[in-house]
Amino acid sequence: MNSAKKEHRITPKQIKLIHVGINGLHLDQDDYRQILRERYSVETSKDLTTAQASDLLEYFTGLGFPPRQRERAPLPKHESSLPGLREEVSDLARERWGPQWERSLNALCRRFGVDHWQWLDVKHAKAIKAWLIKHRIE
Repeated sequence: MNSAKKEHRITPKQIKLIHVGINGLHLDQDDYRQILRERYSVETSKDLTTAQASDLLEYFTGLGFPPRQRERAPLPKHESSLPGLREEVSDLARERWGPQWERSLNALCRRFGVDHWQWLDVKHAKAIKAWLIKHRIE
């Protein structure tokens, strides 16, 4: 029985990151294969261990390829937080009902199953916002 520890094979995520690195560094296949042969004595990334794959990614970073996270577009102000969403609902209510906005908005909230506009959760605030926009007085 072989008592040597089996090394862990490269993960699919590591393979993807390596290929992103190859493209980001604009390496052609010959240069990439040469790196694999010289550094790890393998012909393809699938033959790497997880430790070797991590080392290769560090090597790519040293060549100037920083792994980067996908940038997400920021949410609009009022949708990024519940207080902002409640503020937008109250602004729409002021626009619709004027000085009596709070009493009218609370009556509308009760139709949606919430006793007071300041107790709105995201789901109800979005629903009431949509109603106020749909029934906006021009």
